[in-house]
Amino acid sequence: MKFVKLSIVSLFFFMTQFCFATGSVRITPLVKAVSKVLPSVVNIGTESIIPINDRFNLFFNDFFGVHRRYYKTSSLGSGVIIHDAGLVLTNDHVVSRASRISVTLHNGKTYDAVKIAGNSENDLALLKLINLPKNITIHAIEFALPGDLMLGEPVVTVGNPFGLGHTITSGVLSAKNRNIIEHDEVLFDDILQTDAAINPGNSGGPLINLDGKLIGINLAIRPDSQGIGFAIPTERVEEILAEFLLPFKFGKRSCGFIPETIIDAEGKSYVKVKKVFSGSPTERVGVKAGMIIREIARTKVNQAIDVSRILWDKRNDTKIKILFDEAGLISLKMDELSDDDISRCRLGAEFQEIIPRLAEALGLPENFPGLIITDIMPESPLLKGHLSQSDIIIKIGNVEINSLEKLGEILNKIPSQEKIRILGFRILDIRNKMYLKKIYFETTLN
Repeated sequence: MKFVKLSIVSLFFFMTQFCFATGSVRITPLVKAVSKVLPSVVNIGTESIIPINDRFNLFFNDFFGVHRRYYKTSSLGSGVIIHDAGLVLTNDHVVSRASRISVTLHNGKTYDAVKIAGNSENDLALLKLINLPKNITIHAIEFALPGDLMLGEPVVTVGNPFGLGHTITSGVLSAKNRNIIEHDEVLFDDILQTDAAINPGNSGGPLINLDGKLIGINLAIRPDSQGIGFAIPTERVEEILAEFLLPFKFGKRSCGFIPETIIDAEGKSYVKVKKVFSGSPTERVGVKAGMIIREIARTKVNQAIDVSRILWDKRNDTKIKILFDEAGLISLKMDELSDDDISRCRLGAEFQEIIPRLAEALGLPENFPGLIITDIMPESPLLKGHLSQSDIIIKIGNVEINSLEKLGEILNKIPSQEKIRILGFRILDIRNKMYLKKIYFETTLN
């Protein structure tokens, strides 16, 4: 079967190249667009281990002496390569519960992958292929400019749903800025709608225009309607990737800004600094939100995705040069993050280890575990659990946290925007007696 799959893919490329060379009228703009994008589209396979916790199965297992407490499921979806270092974008629901992820490239080769960032609210996840051979060449998709859309223009959905080869459906861009409503709540208000069929398993694949550029990520089909498919627009994809690819989330360096794409009145694009983090290297050299970036690391940039890809490449470097309209060329020395810095960046809080003297002052046992919060920032994800100064964190997930070093180690392993479970305690003084109130909640990591 693998031989047949490779033969079909090779035959497709041979025929298109032959037709290109002979100038055949069969080479329409649609065929050219598909040929350009196919090497960037991948198949994603997952395995998930699901605990058995319903009463019937537990009783059945106990009655018959079966010791199976978990069962294995698998699913298939599609994705698109957004960086030639092996970064793949897909829907978060495709990989959200996966215990193992495998990615099959257009050449039929399969590699394991890990989820390095995820955002369930926007249904986007970023994967990193692991153990890629050094001599392999993979192709990142080209992004269309945000908002560069025309109602009625031809579009193509591309997927690799079952690992048997690519599937392609064509149609037109039917609508933009569609609302998706669930339980009377507007989940999205900028969705693209197309009549190009989004088949099962194509979720996470690209929606492209006739230039072969990404205009959206396939999201879903309406089960109650035929001929209606939805996609997440490039504008939001770029915005999420700008958050995903910040250096401090994948290394021990921090530069401290988020880029965004701006389209001027003439339709030309440029990159603007959307946000500067307080106390960051970017702020220290005088960079402010609104400043325009022309080059980064001696490479011209026209879109936020260009900057995000370069920042990923430079995540472990010490210096990076940026050319601004307002300030000229600036050599930015990136901070090397300590364990304290990592907790500030990713949890928006500062912590202190509970040494015996501090435990005594707080009325706690001498060897009380955990870290106490000494400062919490306005944008901290801990505020979702209503945590505040003097609260204590005991566990993140199933891992006990009893030192700043351990906290930094754990935070470096958790993907960006991943949901985490936190167990902690709040110290209450009731009638001059100290009590501990358990705190347990979920939040999303920066």
